[in-house]
Amino acid sequence: MRLVTDKGRWALNDNSMIFSKVVWLVDESDVNMYHVIDDNGKEVYRPNQTDIIHP
Repeated sequence: MRLVTDKGRWALNDNSMIFSKVVWLVDESDVNMYHVIDDNGKEVYRPNQTDIIHP
């Protein structure tokens, strides 16, 4: 399962870790740990269960 974005980068909710445009999930509930941020670290989007791409 993964989350994909083209509008910024994925980060943990507290921005302590910033990732690329794809984040792999172990469990569907992990979607609540991430959000998309812009280059300034401001939140652009908060994902939900419908954003998960299943293999």
